[in-house]
Amino acid sequence: MYQVFLLNALFAATFVLAKQVLAYTSPIFFSGMCMTIGGSCLLGYMLVYHPKKCVIAVKDAGLFLQVSLFSIMLSYGLQFWGMQYMPAFKSCFLYNFGPFASYLIAYLFFAQKMKLKKWIGLIIGFFGLIPIILSSSPGEAFMPSTVMFSLPELAVIASVVMYSYGWFIVKILVHERQYSPLLVNGVSMFVGGISMLALVPIIEGPIVVTHMMPFVALLCAVILVEL
Repeated sequence: MYQVFLLNALFAATFVLAKQVLAYTSPIFFSGMCMTIGGSCLLGYMLVYHPKKCVIAVKDAGLFLQVSLFSIMLSYGLQFWGMQYMPAFKSCFLYNFGPFASYLIAYLFFAQKMKLKKWIGLIIGFFGLIPIILSSSPGEAFMPSTVMFSLPELAVIASVVMYSYGWFIVKILVHERQYSPLLVNGVSMFVGGISMLALVPIIEGPIVVTHMMPFVALLCAVILVEL
């Protein structure tokens, strides 16, 4: 039981740490650095200790690229962008849309049938999230919004959808194609991270880190927790 609690505590800690890092730099640069360094560590471990498991079939390259795009680039880019304008706890709570996104993706794209009890559970859970959706923070007040969602909220929810879809592809790679989870995560993090860093000058302009020491310390902490 304590392991589940610890896992959820670490997951929540990433939102708090990431929110602190965003006070010192821009979201795309931060997520690119985090993913590139984390992916390099995982790939380095695999190349040293399990080199025979590091071979990727050409036919599976597209699946690896999908994981890099959806689970890393779009997911983390949108998440950290939205987090700039809302408290860390709200971003974390919005990730409770994960089960809804997963069930809908499984139903729409992977032909998985859903029982009535699951639909009822999803509807009840959605109503439980309404108070979080209706709350707003000062940062969101100045952003465009729809009837229910502000733009940062939509970005975080879209991040959840991208992340959920990416994990369906991860499942295919790990369970059907028999790749190591460390290899899949390492490749997707490294490719996604490098791609985000390449887009920084186009999307965010010159790289700015206002305070280097706290930025490096918090970046290392986020990477350790994510790994």
